[in-house]
Amino acid sequence: MTMIWGFDLSQMSWGAFGHKKMFARGWYLRKERFSCVTRPLSFCSSLLLILIDLTNSCIPDRNADRTRSRGSRLLLISFFFASIAFSTLYLIACLTHLHPQCTATYSLSKYKSLKNNVRFQSTLLSPFSPTPAFVDQSSLISAAISTIVFCVFVATLFGADFFFLVFWPTRKYPTWYVRAKGVLAVIITAGMGASAIVSTWVIATQQATVTGVDQATATQLLQIYFRPPIVYRHWARNIAWVVLLWIAFISTAASTVLMFISAQHDAKYGPRTASTGAEFGDEKGLSTDTEENAPITGTGPSTSTHEPALTSTNTNAGENTNANTNANMNAIRATQ
Repeated sequence: MTMIWGFDLSQMSWGAFGHKKMFARGWYLRKERFSCVTRPLSFCSSLLLILIDLTNSCIPDRNADRTRSRGSRLLLISFFFASIAFSTLYLIACLTHLHPQCTATYSLSKYKSLKNNVRFQSTLLSPFSPTPAFVDQSSLISAAISTIVFCVFVATLFGADFFFLVFWPTRKYPTWYVRAKGVLAVIITAGMGASAIVSTWVIATQQATVTGVDQATATQLLQIYFRPPIVYRHWARNIAWVVLLWIAFISTAASTVLMFISAQHDAKYGPRTASTGAEFGDEKGLSTDTEENAPITGTGPSTSTHEPALTSTNTNAGENTNANTNANMNAIRATQ
């Protein structure tokens, strides 16, 4: 048995991800915290978003871009809402953060390419420009970085708690860990909210600016490199980024509340529900007898431990009877 930081690694198995184990009825709020379908769907929809943009980037005509990508976007929306439909509350935050994170990363990459292309093209124009063009997009960079960082924090906190619940559902954690996890959840939720507000303001009101060249040259450069547009709200990917970020923030806030409710219940009653009892904790792969486990109450089957005590009592009673008989025989012989 291999132990790392008090975790029994022998309890880790692929069977723990099965539907029967993950959605067992004996655990408090387990169904609300688990989902075995949403994660791959979320990755697929995020990957599909990137593939759509890569496909569109190869199409020079704007009208063809709109017509050709319409069906792909509908498919993306279908994948996204299917992933939400198969989700449960606890891990929606861990899953939906992938969408704004991927979208912000891709948007940041595209605007960086725009900046490099405009700068390089400005040196090739005739008449020659004495200074290269520079695309200022610092506000978008700040919003994208904050989105990516806090989405990674969400994945770290709620993703780790997800695996702890899968493999060690009965483990009782120290008070300092539970409190630290709650504080981090609150900080991350606040950061997600701030990132959503900042990103909304940047996308809705800001735009990139071209400096270093005259207005005519800047207009000519932007006609060559029209995608992504310098007005952030004119690009559908940026709108999707903001919308998905707000969905991720709402789900993160709800998951944080659920985390506090679960922590209070576990501290008072243990990880199991009060009505189901301990009978559901005897499934294969779920340890219930370690020292760090929370106390568990229930009405499950029990093994009697009174028979050895009864046997010992009967043996002592027999010895006392024999001693009394011998004493009586000795008294009779003495009187004769």
